[in-house]
Amino acid sequence: MHPTTNQSVIQYNEEKDILLMKMHGHMTLDEYKTFFENILTEAKKHTCSYWIYDLSSFEYNSLQARTWQITVFLPRCFRELAQEIVVGMIPPQDAVHRIGVQVAIKATENMNYPYCLKYFKNIERAQDWILSKNNSDN
Repeated sequence: MHPTTNQSVIQYNEEKDILLMKMHGHMTLDEYKTFFENILTEAKKHTCSYWIYDLSSFEYNSLQARTWQITVFLPRCFRELAQEIVVGMIPPQDAVHRIGVQVAIKATENMNYPYCLKYFKNIERAQDWILSKNNSDN
C-alpha cells in the first residue's frame, strides 16, 4: 500500500493483479501530481495494467490538475508502461466533479491511448469486470 498525505491510497492486490487507487477529499496540485506519479511507480513495479480508480469520495475539480494529467502524466504513463490499461472507474458523487472527470476523459479520446474504461457504482462491480477481462486475456 502506498499512502498519501490526504488519506488517499494506492494499493496493489497481487492475487488479483489489480491496482486500486482511492482518492479522498481535496488535494493540492502538488499532492495530485505526487499521487499520479505514485500510481505510475506502482504500475511499473508490478507491471499491472488492471486498475480500479475510485473517485467516489474525491472533490478536487481543478482545470490545472486535469490539464497536467492529460498533457503530462498520460503521455508519460502510456509511453513508460507500453501496454493497454484496463480501468474500472467509480466516478465522483458530486455532479460538478463528475462532469470534470468526464470532460477530462473526453479530451483523451482523440489521443489514441491504449486503454479500456468503464464506469461502475462500486469497487466490487469494477473488480468483477476487471477479473473477467483479465481471465479472458490469459
